[in-house]
Amino acid sequence: MKKLLCLTILLITLFAQNNFAQNTKPPLTNITSTLTEEQKAQLGLLVGISSQPVIYGKKGDNLPKKIKVRGTIEEVSFVPFYCGTICFSGTAKIKLLNKIKGYKPEYAYVVILCFIGKEADYINKIIEVEATKLREGKTYGCGSIVNSIDSKGVAFYGLDKNQILKKEVL
Repeated sequence: MKKLLCLTILLITLFAQNNFAQNTKPPLTNITSTLTEEQKAQLGLLVGISSQPVIYGKKGDNLPKKIKVRGTIEEVSFVPFYCGTICFSGTAKIKLLNKIKGYKPEYAYVVILCFIGKEADYINKIIEVEATKLREGKTYGCGSIVNSIDSKGVAFYGLDKNQILKKEVL
């Protein structure tokens, strides 16, 4: 609880400093860009939009840097509103339909920019996308990641640039 209170105070302080420096109202993405990934995750938990941490890949974890994911979407976490001034990413749990060299888990966990929709549009649908392992300290997308999926310690991957998960899945 102490950490959340400190994070709230930090966020308010950053907002105030940025607001006075620019004499304008900055978008939340300007504020969150100064936070660490751990602080962003805590912010998501604080505002009630995330219930599970996003697991980041680590150097030497023996997971491939990039993977081609082909599988069935089993679970999703959507962002709470459309992206604009404020931007978040959602997540999906995908049961793999094929083996990926160097990747042993039966599921892939992916982060999707501005992921919004209805479960019925995605659950049990087959998709095929390329994704890059998320690494601590490397920026992916904007703002915080909304996540309610427990990856059981498996690192998340982010969809490669210019790949958008559309309702028209395979």
